[in-house]
Amino acid sequence: MNNPSSSETDEECAQNVKTTRTKSANRSHWVNPNNSQREELGEYSRIMNTLEEDPSKYDLYFRMNKNEFNFVHSLIETDIRKRNTQLRKAIGSKERLVICLRFLVTGNPFRTIGSEFRLGNSTVRVIVKEVCESIWKRLSPIVMPKPSEQKWLDIAKRYEELWKFPNCIGSIVGKSIKIKCPINTSSPFYNYNGDNTTVLVAMIDADCKFIAIDVGSYGQNVEDSIFNRSRIGQCLEQGGFCIPQNGTTLNDTEYPMPYVLIGDATFPLKRYLLRPYSPVMDLSNEVFNMRVTHARQVVSNVFDMLFARWKIYCKPMMVQPDLVDIILLATCALHNFISGPVVLEATNPNDKSSIGDFVPLIETTTQETLQIREMFKDYFSSVTVNIA
Repeated sequence: MNNPSSSETDEECAQNVKTTRTKSANRSHWVNPNNSQREELGEYSRIMNTLEEDPSKYDLYFRMNKNEFNFVHSLIETDIRKRNTQLRKAIGSKERLVICLRFLVTGNPFRTIGSEFRLGNSTVRVIVKEVCESIWKRLSPIVMPKPSEQKWLDIAKRYEELWKFPNCIGSIVGKSIKIKCPINTSSPFYNYNGDNTTVLVAMIDADCKFIAIDVGSYGQNVEDSIFNRSRIGQCLEQGGFCIPQNGTTLNDTEYPMPYVLIGDATFPLKRYLLRPYSPVMDLSNEVFNMRVTHARQVVSNVFDMLFARWKIYCKPMMVQPDLVDIILLATCALHNFISGPVVLEATNPNDKSSIGDFVPLIETTTQETLQIREMFKDYFSSVTVNIA
């Protein structure tokens, strides 16, 4: 015997399914009508036609020349290439690279980029994510490899030549990058300035290029804890960068001075990391602080160039933190690639990161750390160098 209520329920369910399918059929399209003429009227065809007529405009559109663009495309083509199907033609690998670079160069939201290239917003987001991941994966081993001992020596030589700071192997910085407030989260990115930020920890050489970078730190953390928790900080603390133990002897002293990084007052004082004196007690302290500040001009220079090339940095990034991290990695790799000739080094093919395995350093006391800074201070007080 049939249950009337059960029968009615089945009929109502069937009617609801039918109504839902009808509405879905009326609203869905394989390709949005506005995007159906993408190949003829989209921004990609216009840009490429312009560049065919005037290749010098590659720098204007992509911040790199034609040869550099083609090289990057050849590196990542196999990663980002999609197959055509019977239902639709895939977006080409070169067009995907163009879309990603235009997003980074202009800083426009996905909606604007999608409107220009006649693509859906979610499609643009997926393309940007995949291309940035591939750029970091393929380009970083070339432009940001794990430094060898000889590489550190070369960096120290350049710092002394350009910035008059001996035994310096890099400037270290924690740069706050503004982002929009993440969805469905508390405020780990909310800092004391009232902004939502993530922190890029970076080591920078004398020629304004990144040596190593680490991303993903919360903006609300204080600078010294960000450094200590970062992979760069942990690797430096445990000796994973193969930094030479002792540098050259300064000012005819018997004690060979170590190779050091230089940071601002927010960083801790370490055997391998110098920071300015605070407060300044005498003239010699002031001279030391001036030399550190002068050598750290590379920090402001590199971020000035980064912000000028990639307008995505010029306002809060309107993407979620996972994509922010990928964008930071890709743009830093592109910065190194564009900034000058790439010197290829022989690297271990098993090394998949710019940060290597940890090798314990010789432990030092606080007294020795203070003594190292004092010896650098005495050296700078004893020599006269024009740093203007």
